[in-house]
Amino acid sequence: MIPAGVLVMAGSWSEAKEIARRTGMATVYHDLDADEYGACAPGQKQGHFAVGKFVEHRSVCLPADLSEAELIAKEREALGIREEAERPGDIYTVGRWTVKPGNEPAFIGRWKEFAEWTIRHQPGALEAILLQDLGEVQRFISFSPWEDALSVEEWRGRPEFQNFMAQARELCDEIVPGTMKRVAP
Repeated sequence: MIPAGVLVMAGSWSEAKEIARRTGMATVYHDLDADEYGACAPGQKQGHFAVGKFVEHRSVCLPADLSEAELIAKEREALGIREEAERPGDIYTVGRWTVKPGNEPAFIGRWKEFAEWTIRHQPGALEAILLQDLGEVQRFISFSPWEDALSVEEWRGRPEFQNFMAQARELCDEIVPGTMKRVAP
């Protein structure tokens, strides 16, 4: 049993449910700002420390006894995502990447390789674009249109995604992922 207050992270709702089962925790969560899932004590906040202060992340916390489909549906409901309102390409994944100095070529190569894999192997992925700041070459922004939000959830739950993120963390000082929807042309 893991002590109260200890956070256990996972890469998908299904992994979070498994951790909750093994540890006896009653709550699972999706940290939307860090794009991590996990099991935690009820009411436990997700976030990070910056300059000695706790910065709370946006997250969805749900009972661990729900099925994976119920977790996805409840998360979508909590976020106001309605399938019928989506058109292909209205959902985007975005990433803000701050690469460690000197790692820019390695990051670009690894990102490009993963983006190409995603387009070939992940249903719902439409395109992947990486932009580099002209003034601060360590700063990058990535974005990708998707057919729907469920495809994004499936992609983020895949081991290939988790492997890429682990490699990216070694190359980057900061990674800020997100999921957005188009609200204007």
